[in-house]
Amino acid sequence: MFDTETRFVIPTYSGLEELLAKEISQLGGRDVEIKWKAVSCTGDKGFMYKANFCLRTGLMVLPLIKTFPVYDEKDLFLNLDSIQWDNYLTSDQSFNVKCTISSEFFEDKLLLVTKASQSVVDFFQSKVNKFPKIELINPDVEILIYIGINGSILLNSSGESLSKRGYLLEENNEILDPIIASGIIVLSSWETHQPLIDLMCGAGVIPIEAALWAAKIPPGAFRKHFAFENWIDFDLNLFNLIRDKQIARIVNNPIRIYANEVNKEVFEKANLNIASAGVDDMIITSNVDFNLFKRPDGVGTILINPPFGNKEDIIEDKNFFSNIGNCFKQKFTNYKAFIFTGNPEIGKLIGLKAKKRFKLFYGDQESRLLGYDLFDRL
Repeated sequence: MFDTETRFVIPTYSGLEELLAKEISQLGGRDVEIKWKAVSCTGDKGFMYKANFCLRTGLMVLPLIKTFPVYDEKDLFLNLDSIQWDNYLTSDQSFNVKCTISSEFFEDKLLLVTKASQSVVDFFQSKVNKFPKIELINPDVEILIYIGINGSILLNSSGESLSKRGYLLEENNEILDPIIASGIIVLSSWETHQPLIDLMCGAGVIPIEAALWAAKIPPGAFRKHFAFENWIDFDLNLFNLIRDKQIARIVNNPIRIYANEVNKEVFEKANLNIASAGVDDMIITSNVDFNLFKRPDGVGTILINPPFGNKEDIIEDKNFFSNIGNCFKQKFTNYKAFIFTGNPEIGKLIGLKAKKRFKLFYGDQESRLLGYDLFDRL
């Protein structure tokens, strides 16, 4: 199915596109093109397996079946009906269809999903008098339709988002997305021979992703399943070969990462996540107020994602955020410090002038990664 050259679209968060493009090139993707919130490239089946297993800043790996000009529903329906669906699934499998519309000429998403589903059913009904069932949760094959200036029909080779690494014992919206964490680690330009400190580690995602990145541990190593494993042309031997080669690249260099969390209950969960990821030998944990954290020898990088709420909460907690700035200045001279935040008020309250600013969108939330050089000013 994808043994020959295939075009792939790999979505990401806005602000991480260039990092993703670099990753894709390093993994062997060709004709790499940066788009908004996505990168496209050319590759084969082996690339698809490797990208799913290794990418740190990509959300999904989507092989493109077809792209075409689309001006009305008739254009879409004709193109749907022209696809040989038995190239992608069998009548004994399950599928679903999802649709994203970014066009003023289309409004009824449900109609498009229904028609696309019917196109698959009709194809098999006419050919073998048996059709795959529609399964909304965990289907064997997920078909994605995107309607913009052109229409695109893609498959989801990943299944769940690649942000679902598999090492978190509990996941919720309050936990930083590992893809964002991985991206801001790279943007911080942390040098892995130096310490990395997260003074407010929460569930431990930033320290874990830093350890995985520094030791070259593929994030896909924790995943129990990828959608492509359900596909009719899945090559287990090729996937095992790729997986084994990537595992063999893991390094055992001395890495010093510090994860501190003041909340005892959250701290215990962070320790469990760190152990689940198998990186507890690289991460030193502590359970103290950030002001009481003991600076390790040498210089390094601080990277934190402090808690934030609405504007009123920030005003009430302004001393908390000014204390972060004071802690940076007084205890971490000659360090680099980075704060990732979705609330611009926090940057104003830190009391330091940011030397670097990166804009990212975490979902629909505009966020900033603010970088500070903590030079001795005496």
